[in-house]
Amino acid sequence: MSRTLADGRVGYVQLRGFSDNASREFANALRDHVTAGRRLIVLDLRGNPGGYLVGASAVASQFIGSGPIYWEEAAGQAPIASAAAPDGVAIDPSIKLAVLVDKNTASASEVVAGALQDTHRGTLVGQQTYGKGTIQEFLALDADTGGFRLTIARWLTPNQRWINKTGLTPDVVVPAPAAGAPAGADPVLDRALEVLGVPAGAATSASTGRAA
Repeated sequence: MSRTLADGRVGYVQLRGFSDNASREFANALRDHVTAGRRLIVLDLRGNPGGYLVGASAVASQFIGSGPIYWEEAAGQAPIASAAAPDGVAIDPSIKLAVLVDKNTASASEVVAGALQDTHRGTLVGQQTYGKGTIQEFLALDADTGGFRLTIARWLTPNQRWINKTGLTPDVVVPAPAAGAPAGADPVLDRALEVLGVPAGAATSASTGRAA
């Protein structure tokens, strides 16, 4: 989902997963915001369970123009870098980015968050992430028995941190809304806007746009 906040000053894009076309739709939504002149972006990865690593690398590359997005390390082998693509639409450092995360931000979405944090390209806001630092491959058996997932490697952040079972610690920790909080209250988004220099409460002025 893509929309604007704070009277059109902030571009907001939510990614719910990394399916085959998620990275392309995200790039289109982000390009719309940048073309419209928005220099403040919120990327919402809360509740994102992950998906294809190639999609995660493509999303992170929209903000990171060079260097590794993540490292892949198989048993007994040296880590191999997955490098950023050079044609991201928001690699201009004057475009400020806040990334929303929570306990259900996992796997490929942690690849994106970890890359943006290690390169100081985005500020992580929210709660500790899930902590899935392994790479798995689905092996099909037959039509009756299906298949299984085999762990083939682990992934590391650009600074070669392994976050398995620990997760990423946000740069700005904001507790999840407590039970009984007012409907629609989103303290994490409010704090992210403050990080971007937008006054608290500005998130209420929003319009729906392109899906992602």
